Amino acid sequence: MYPLVRLMGSNMKIRRKDHAEIKAYLINYINTLWNNNKNFVQVYGRDYPKTQLEHNLREFKFNKSTLLSVGGEYDLVSKNVYVYNSKYPIYSLDDLKKSPIFEDIMLTLLHELLHAVFSRNLDTELDANKLMTGLEIYDHVLGKVINSPLNEGYTEYLRSKLDKSTRNSYKPYVRIFNLLEKKIGRKGVIALAKGDVLVNLAKAFNMTPDEFMEFSRNNEKKFIRQRKLEVLESEYEKFCEDYPRDTKDTAESQKAIIKFDKSVHKCLYGTSILEILPEEVAKRITLEDFHEFMKYKIREIHKQTRAFNDELYNITREACIPKRQSPMAKLRGNVFGFIKIYNPEKKDGNLMLEYYALPEKEDDDKAPQVVSGHEVFVSSLRKRALETKSVNVRKVSNLAKKYIPKEESDIDY
Repeated sequence: MYPLVRLMGSNMKIRRKDHAEIKAYLINYINTLWNNNKNFVQVYGRDYPKTQLEHNLREFKFNKSTLLSVGGEYDLVSKNVYVYNSKYPIYSLDDLKKSPIFEDIMLTLLHELLHAVFSRNLDTELDANKLMTGLEIYDHVLGKVINSPLNEGYTEYLRSKLDKSTRNSYKPYVRIFNLLEKKIGRKGVIALAKGDVLVNLAKAFNMTPDEFMEFSRNNEKKFIRQRKLEVLESEYEKFCEDYPRDTKDTAESQKAIIKFDKSVHKCLYGTSILEILPEEVAKRITLEDFHEFMKYKIREIHKQTRAFNDELYNITREACIPKRQSPMAKLRGNVFGFIKIYNPEKKDGNLMLEYYALPEKEDDDKAPQVVSGHEVFVSSLRKRALETKSVNVRKVSNLAKKYIPKEESDIDY
């Protein structure tokens, strides 16, 4: 969650013994889900969460929040997972298991645990500014970590694949990875956080690393605006419960407006509402004026957020549409050769062009798979080749000699 949530929460003290039980239970929970999923095991290996969390997880902090019924945050610096709920305190593992909102809490915890699993540092030295998780990228120009929206969507996507359940959190960003799954496969999406994240993402989005970095910078600005809106809306809903439009005590309302202005709006946006409004209006602002202003502001930011989500989806969809390739472009990365097939009945030979997929490793002993074959269209080259009863084409590579035995077909290089 946005850091403001944690600042407004109040710590609940848990005994060391109870905390150890909760921690062991939750690590075993994510590790079991992981080991039961063949895609995760094939990409990262068995017991990967357990190994990672030994270094990346210190404590769980169950806080009572004034903002949300259930929320969570993983702090990369303290290595703590914070969980917030306003009604049901958790002091022990028994409290967690018997909580009326157990399922919601576990969904939140699994998401935050995945942040911890994929936590890493850019340098060998511990630099808080270079701590990242999942698909986050360090921007050397801005000197900060970016790519938060895709990272949150990716983390929620992984969570849904592990526990086979869906929810509305980060839904616009989760669908980005559902789109990418059609292009690079589920294992391909799961592996995006493995190795060089910037290169992996740039390739998935058909961009250069520099282009994706600029794309990510733009997304980060809009995502921060969206997260601030979530906190603003939540606080405003609470304000409306205490001070609806028909509140008669105008003096008390004025105090509430000033308090909200300083503690919430200015904290989020760096400016106060009263500074934004014309001076004459600010001096005699009524509760009705304030409600009108807040609803207008929230409505306009929602419009910007929807536009951002649609733009991000369309860019991803465009990246996932297969591009038309020229005939030569289709041959890249393949071993291919002209094959002359002799027909004894007609006593003539036809030219065929066979495509062979390259083996994954150069030292792989498996023969390349024939992908497709079709007759070569009649051309001056083909006519000359038939007339001379030989095929004259440029030598392709040593791989062709290695993997296509001469005795299986009559191949001339």
